[in-house]
Amino acid sequence: RPVAGAALARWYHSADVVAVPSYSESFGLVAIEAQACAVPVLAAAVGGLREAVADDVSGVLVDTHDPRHWAKALHDLLADTGRRARLSAGAVAHARQYDWERTVERLLKVYDEAGRAPSDRPSAHRPLAGAHEATAAGQAKAGQATAGQATAVGQATVDVALDGDLQFVP
Repeated sequence: RPVAGAALARWYHSADVVAVPSYSESFGLVAIEAQACAVPVLAAAVGGLREAVADDVSGVLVDTHDPRHWAKALHDLLADTGRRARLSAGAVAHARQYDWERTVERLLKVYDEAGRAPSDRPSAHRPLAGAHEATAAGQAKAGQATAGQATAVGQATVDVALDGDLQFVP
């Protein structure tokens, strides 16, 4: 059963580390909540967790799901109180980027850019703000998307059509 509000914050505050070993994660809300409570996060380097956790700043991203790697990463974090303290401070700072005010500002900026005339939009030949990877039939390199190619931004895919229209595909 979900836990809300102050009770949830108490659970996070009682932890030394929060582990998020997801195979798929669209956003990483648990990671953001934990970091907002000054708890470093050990997370799988998948989906939205790559954005939600700043590797070696607010937590640690693990590139595998091998239990031996996870056990070692968790052991290393629990054994190093200085590193946990540094990650804890970084976690709070990183989580502040996801407060409602900043999130709404970024969302409004996306809508504003999407609503502009094609000639006023950011060039399809430049990566979109926050773009991590681009694919054109799986072949384009990061930041080199051109018209007709898809650019992954966080978990959403933005398809820059030949006529300059944007299609947001979850």
